[in-house]
Order: sequence, then C-alpha cells, then structure tokens
Amino acid sequence: MQTLSKNWMRISFLILGGLLILFIVWPLAQTVLSSKPGILWQTLLDREVLSSIAITFYSSLIATGIAFLTGVPLAYLLARSTFPGKRLIEGIIDLPIVVPHSAVGIALLMLFGRQGVLGRAFAPLGIKFVSAVPGIVIAMLFVSMSYLVNAARDGFA
Repeated sequence: MQTLSKNWMRISFLILGGLLILFIVWPLAQTVLSSKPGILWQTLLDREVLSSIAITFYSSLIATGIAFLTGVPLAYLLARSTFPGKRLIEGIIDLPIVVPHSAVGIALLMLFGRQGVLGRAFAPLGIKFVSAVPGIVIAMLFVSMSYLVNAARDGFA
C-alpha cells in the first residue's frame, strides 16, 4: 500500500513539475519560434541590440565583481559566526528576493534618480544613474546579491 501511495505521489510531483517547466519554456519557445529565422537573425545583429547586449554583459561583470567582493565575506561571517543581529542581517539579505522587482526599481529610482538623495549627491561628480551603466549595475546588484550571499553562506556552512 505504501509503495502505491509513493508512486502516486511521485507521479503527481512529476506532473506538477512538468507543468512548471512548461510554464517557463513555452513563452520563451513561442517567442523564438514565432519569429522567422531571418528576422530573428537580423534583430540579433542590429546595432542597438548588440549594444544593449554588450552593456548588459559589461554591467553584469561589474555587478558580479562587487557582489563577490562584498557578499562572500558577509556570507562567510554569517555561516561561521554567531553575533547579535545576525538574524536581522539574514532577513535584510533576503528582502530583495520577496520584494517585487518593479517596486525595487521605483525605490532605486527615488534614491538614485536626478531628484533622489544619492542622485543629487553624485551629479556634481558627473555620475548619473538613470539610463546609465551605474544604475544598471546597482539594479543588478540589488536583485542578485541575495542569491550570492545565500549560496555562499550555504557553501561555507
């Protein structure tokens, strides 16, 4: 009887997992397959698209470097130390995972935009964030830092 219920549970989980995979793959496949190969190739070779891809890779490289330099030491401390406020810091690290990305974008814009506190502070130095690499790096860093810290912490544990 227990084997039958285990098999039923396994089949149910496979079906549910398959639906989740389909939910992820279908829209992506639909996007690629609905375009004619020539148009898709032409779009990929478009100057603006190539520039956007290059800026994305460049920004992600910078964000990854900053995340590594700041996140790995923090992860090590969280994994190997006990100190007052540790749980609070772990909670703060997890916040970007649960806050919707659109809300994060608005919050970052309010802070780093032309009228934001940090946007005004950096403007005299010629550093702008809106539609610029520093803003892209900050957004990428905010969204991905939690994953790096949590993965590294688990690795150090």
